[in-house]
Amino acid sequence: EIEPLENLSKEVTDRFNLVKSLLKREKVWSKILKEISHLLPESVTLTGLSVNETDVTLKGSVLSAKQSPENTLSNFIISLEKGIFRDVSLSSTQKYEEQGVLEFSLSLQLDF
Repeated sequence: EIEPLENLSKEVTDRFNLVKSLLKREKVWSKILKEISHLLPESVTLTGLSVNETDVTLKGSVLSAKQSPENTLSNFIISLEKGIFRDVSLSSTQKYEEQGVLEFSLSLQLDF
């Protein structure tokens, strides 16, 4: 008679832990998106975002505006490091001179 109750207890605990995990992820996404949208310069367009545990990858492009796309990207990276991210590194860039566009990929770590 005790075994069915133990199985039920384990099932309830497993479901509770699953819900808890899903709610935690939702908060993480919300915090990441809010931070990025707050720091994103007008001339930067994001084309990709992926998160794996504490690793974040951002892909996007910078359109030449008042300053060079390289300066805009550099300032964006500095801003990201002052927030919830650390170890921000530039993974790749591709510059299209005629269009005045710089495509980039960044790797970052969550700092919370």
